[in-house]
Amino acid sequence: MVLAPSLSRIRPVRQTRACVVFAARFLVDGGMEGTNLTRSVRAAAWMATHPLEAGFWLRDRMRPRSPLDLALPWTSWTCINFLERHVRAGMHVLEYGGGGSTRFFLRKGCSVTTIESSPLWAEQIVDWARRDGTRDRLELKCLPVTSQADVQGYAAELNTESLCDIVLIDGLEDTRTACLDLVTQKKHAPDWLVVLDDSWRNHYEAHMPRPPEYRSVALRGLGPARIGVTQAHAFFRAGGRFDD
Repeated sequence: MVLAPSLSRIRPVRQTRACVVFAARFLVDGGMEGTNLTRSVRAAAWMATHPLEAGFWLRDRMRPRSPLDLALPWTSWTCINFLERHVRAGMHVLEYGGGGSTRFFLRKGCSVTTIESSPLWAEQIVDWARRDGTRDRLELKCLPVTSQADVQGYAAELNTESLCDIVLIDGLEDTRTACLDLVTQKKHAPDWLVVLDDSWRNHYEAHMPRPPEYRSVALRGLGPARIGVTQAHAFFRAGGRFDD
């Protein structure tokens, strides 16, 4: 005769399983939210399964510098490597939010239009471009955002840049969904590459470009000048030049 297990034995098993599932989701799916401690725990868990990034992360922590100093986008190294494979001299880049990404694209030989909301930060970007000898390929538009009307005007710059090869959406958080909406409203997907940084934020999901016109790839991992695990998404036209 087989007796059914008692509830007292089932509940601990279920509780343990629930804890394991929660911990896995916390480590794998969590973004940059939380304290520095929780971010560091996620980083440690990521390095355990992605040892090649451990050296980059530890070196970055020992010699902390800003993305602007590093001339790197403030995103994951996975995303940076993806851009390294696809960026070509002569491309035109529209970026929402400037900084290390501006220097990165200019040093690759691109022409860059930067939409920046902070006048102080804009001055630093221009100063670095002068020092790098790339000022002639940078158009910087400083558009402070203080109202919803400003958000729409900020995002609407996408409509004036019809010949973009790459669009980087990494500006103020309040503006990013408006920028994504303009991308998805295009009747036909241009043959461009659209990169959304911090795509781990759940409220961006409803605004992301969708199949069948767009394909996407999640670019998750550690990155420069940040403690935890972050994520970007790249969107590109199905069958287009970036769909490799």
